[in-house]
Amino acid sequence: MFVAGTDTSAATLEWTMTELAEHPELMKQAREEVRAVGRPTGKVVDKTHLQHLHFIKAAIEEAMRLHPSIPGLNLDLKDQDFCFLPFGGGTCGSFGLASVEIALARLLFYFDWDLPHGFHIDDVNVDEIFSLATRKQPPLVLSQTVNGGLWGLLGQ
Repeated sequence: MFVAGTDTSAATLEWTMTELAEHPELMKQAREEVRAVGRPTGKVVDKTHLQHLHFIKAAIEEAMRLHPSIPGLNLDLKDQDFCFLPFGGGTCGSFGLASVEIALARLLFYFDWDLPHGFHIDDVNVDEIFSLATRKQPPLVLSQTVNGGLWGLLGQ
């Protein structure tokens, strides 16, 4: 059960980053949202910031709609209440979805993500492999640089 919870969270995070990498303008919007919310507090992005990360939440939900982590499971996250689904299926402060939101927010807060040099959006492979969770095959590869504005925040 523990592996199922972490594997689906990792798959959801990878698919969300894949979709953002395919749409650089959305990656920029997500990054700007996270940095606007996180910078004023001067602390690491954590669960207290989640209520302000509307675009991040929407990006994750869209990735879950396009690439359900559990094969054959299609969820309408807006019109149904999934309070009783364990490990992140629900809207009731579930641990799994919150952990994906925090992980994505931290990745976008601390780093700028781009396709590797020489790759283009059309080169992003969205083939799926079915196992415990629906995973991307081949794995996503991105290049990152440290957020330049981060140094001022760390120096405070």
